[in-house]
Amino acid sequence: KIAWKDCQKGEVPPMRWIVNFDRDLLDGLVLAAQVAAYCPYLISTHFVNMYSNPGSPEQCLHNCLILVNAFHAISLDIGVQATDICDPNPVMMLMLCVYLYERLPQYLPKKTLEFSGALHATVIRQVRLKNPSFKPLVYNATIVGRESADFLLPKGNTVIIAPKSKININVEFTSHFLHPAEAMLLLVSKTVSGIGGTTVTFSLKSKVSRIDPAGVLKCKSPCYELKKVSLNVTSPFRTDGIFRVILVESTTYLTVPEQLHQASQVKQGKTHSSESNVLNSTSDLVSEDVLYHKENNSNGFNRFNHLQEFFSPVSTLYLEGRSSANLDLYFLPFNLEKRYCTIVLINDLVGEFVYLVEGTCGIPLPSGLLPMDSPNVLRISSTLKGHRVVQPVLCLKCGLTDMLEEKLKIPLINEAREKALAIAAQQRMSALERERRRVTGTLESSSVRVAVAALGLSRIERDTLYRPTKYPQKSKSVDYSIEVSMPEYFEIPEKLSIPVSATSRVNSKAFSEEDHQAVKATDEETAVELPIKFTPQYPGRYPCQILLQSSYDIRVYLIECVVNIDSAEAELEFVTPAYQAVIQDLPIINMSNQDWKLQAILKGHCFYGPPLIYVGPGETTQYPLMFKPIAECVTLGKLILQNETDGTEHIFSLKGIGRKPLALDHIVIDCQVRQITQKVLMVPNYTKNKLTYKVTSDLPMVAGTPNLTVEADDTAAYSLNVSAWKRGIFKAWKHVLQNGG
Repeated sequence: KIAWKDCQKGEVPPMRWIVNFDRDLLDGLVLAAQVAAYCPYLISTHFVNMYSNPGSPEQCLHNCLILVNAFHAISLDIGVQATDICDPNPVMMLMLCVYLYERLPQYLPKKTLEFSGALHATVIRQVRLKNPSFKPLVYNATIVGRESADFLLPKGNTVIIAPKSKININVEFTSHFLHPAEAMLLLVSKTVSGIGGTTVTFSLKSKVSRIDPAGVLKCKSPCYELKKVSLNVTSPFRTDGIFRVILVESTTYLTVPEQLHQASQVKQGKTHSSESNVLNSTSDLVSEDVLYHKENNSNGFNRFNHLQEFFSPVSTLYLEGRSSANLDLYFLPFNLEKRYCTIVLINDLVGEFVYLVEGTCGIPLPSGLLPMDSPNVLRISSTLKGHRVVQPVLCLKCGLTDMLEEKLKIPLINEAREKALAIAAQQRMSALERERRRVTGTLESSSVRVAVAALGLSRIERDTLYRPTKYPQKSKSVDYSIEVSMPEYFEIPEKLSIPVSATSRVNSKAFSEEDHQAVKATDEETAVELPIKFTPQYPGRYPCQILLQSSYDIRVYLIECVVNIDSAEAELEFVTPAYQAVIQDLPIINMSNQDWKLQAILKGHCFYGPPLIYVGPGETTQYPLMFKPIAECVTLGKLILQNETDGTEHIFSLKGIGRKPLALDHIVIDCQVRQITQKVLMVPNYTKNKLTYKVTSDLPMVAGTPNLTVEADDTAAYSLNVSAWKRGIFKAWKHVLQNGG
């Protein structure tokens, strides 16, 4: 029965009694069964192709041809033809049976040679033969069996042993597959001068003791963020072929026994692979046997009881001999630990080889807090360049001498994790299932996320997830440990319990087709409060990162407290004559990676500057501050530069001193003696009020009206009369128009 259990042309033949040596042996089945009892390796290569219940002479001839080919494969050179068996002579068949009775026991292996080494390594073993006679012996060495192609006799198939001597035969083995290879080494003696030796048989078995990856690729991604990487794969074989791509994940780098265990799991299809689907077309959730792996009874931990984090968009890869190709992979981490993915590429005819990918999970990207209705919230816009255009930062404001106490609103649902679960589910779907859900709008349904999330939970957590009403109230919340990046300024509780939202406790039967948003709308509470206390020590910005960790998920929230002071950071003094402007450039340096928008608030008379300035990341922009007095005066002011991007303020105290004005113009008048010459002077008014000027001069020959009125922000003409009494050059150092208003 063993010889025919895998027969491709019929069922297992019935048992029979051998009475006649012609009729009972003509179909070749009995003789094949006898040969298979001593040479089982011929079953898979020859006997599986025989008709187990032949019904015609042609089928009997077919069986006899296969039997004769099997004789030739094991070097049984007895000169028997296929027609001699299907058209038998009883005496000849009796002699054939006697011959097989004498020779077949010699084909039982005397020893086993084990070839142990790494995958793709070449291992050499030696077989020692001894000739005790006084004449040379000649052997024909043949390797037979299903994996005989992996074994090699480097010195040829003919072995000659001199009289009374010994000889070593080298046998090489190069592993191409993870599974053990088996073959037989047959040493069949050739008769020389009437002397022939007995047939010697050795069993050849391989053992892969180590799996060295052909290459290692390292990648890193924030938690819950999908990262695409490209792995350059090079075929170590000379033959072209289509290789199946299988992914095997683990949390630690595998040792040799674990490598071999996972290799066997891969061959049996019991590990995570890119060929398996979490969801099928008839149900949102798979059965318990497929969805959950059995846990270890000794410590309750199973290496494979984790969410799958590596995915491959392709299940096969075509590789030419000794050539390279790129294999796209997706890394979607869910835990803050290193993950290792063994990529096994398998071709059942060519061979197998292994690559290793090491994935490092960083802390998640910041999540947004729910809005707070508090006067301490600073409304600013963040335009951070990079992965996210708007960074979810809650900005608060506080005085330098104050203590800030607030209650942050932590969402019950980790939206980043929910989105990652939906992505993971889509990666594990078949193309047909993905298209069906895209059409029906259920690609990110809650039941899909629950099905994927259950892969990473223990059995108790899964029971809570699916049947929460049957368990105590304490199992309906998740405990988080809290870490802050600035504990010297922020006082936050070390632990926080967040209730499990109804969205995360979706029952697979009741909510199999419900959407996440529809369930969320029925929740009465959407957040839990986290009290914080902030005590500043100096003015400036205090960015703080809050990290929440639990066995369920990981969250990161960013808050930033802006502390401004009322006192000035610097004092600036301007001194200039009236009507003369002096400009001071104030350098504004932006060392952040954000665009700054600063609003300028100027207080005080005679100070001027632009209302807005923009400073790019890493740039320095000058703010031009001008002081232009309109009279002799001493004025005080203040400049406040409010950064609308981060909420900070820069305050400068200003003091302006206006000296006596300089002459507005130098006038030269040509006139005749004893004649009146007129000169028109344009008198400006730079103020916003109407002014009346009193006119005086130290030159007696000059006359005019004693007063002049000029409207606000305008210019008026003043007529000056000059009457010279004698000729010459007359100089007046000043002609004063003094405001008399």
